[in-house]
Amino acid sequence: MGVVECAEHGSQEETFVCKHLVLSLKTLRPVGFYLSSEPRGDAWCHACEEVRIANGGPNGDWNDRSE
Repeated sequence: MGVVECAEHGSQEETFVCKHLVLSLKTLRPVGFYLSSEPRGDAWCHACEEVRIANGGPNGDWNDRSE
């Protein structure tokens, strides 16, 4: 994992958010919300969760196909 430098928060581990969550901030369309169990706080929408489960199982990690 990489590290990013934030002027406000200092050095932090990078996190990932799916583009659908970001777009929903503009469209105000509900898309669901899932948060990783890791302390980094990656987040993704319901559509991305369905892809993750279909390609790796409910307890599986993200993989090349699901990402």
